[in-house]
Amino acid sequence: MLRTRITAVDNDADVQIKRLNKNQKQVRMHDVLEIYDGEVRIFRTTHSGDVWQLRMWISQEKKYIRKSLKTRDKLIAIEIAKAEYIQYKARLLNGEKLFSLTASDLRNKYLEHVTELVEGGQISAGRLTNIKTYTKHYQDFVGKEAKIQNIAEDFFDGYRAFRQTKVKGITMTVVVNESITI
Repeated sequence: MLRTRITAVDNDADVQIKRLNKNQKQVRMHDVLEIYDGEVRIFRTTHSGDVWQLRMWISQEKKYIRKSLKTRDKLIAIEIAKAEYIQYKARLLNGEKLFSLTASDLRNKYLEHVTELVEGGQISAGRLTNIKTYTKHYQDFVGKEAKIQNIAEDFFDGYRAFRQTKVKGITMTVVVNESITI
């Protein structure tokens, strides 16, 4: 079957289609406003349907936060952006990390690593099975969506009690082995 690309041709003199070269970039941001001495930038993009967006540099983590403000009204966007800025700054001042792996992401990455160790003959397949089980219990304990950076150091003090409520008659040896793996 012959496949062809059909393109529309407009002969109207008023309509001009400009094609961008590979090296040229289409301007995406417009109506850019800076708030709080440039710490927060709100803008619209051609792809957002004129909905205002927020962009804020987090210097501690060397990343940008970008978030939709979900409004097309400029004044409302400014107020929402100010409120978001205050919330993010408060979280940062409390020592909270804004960008962090979740417990589920950490578990998946660790299991990938351990699987490579099994394939390389460094640990046994039985050990991999144990690690999968232990890390599943860990994930149940902290919560799948918990951010790793925000888990307090003393949080794991309650792990033994958690496991004993889940499994009646669990031995301390099992809990200690799980704790060591975690």
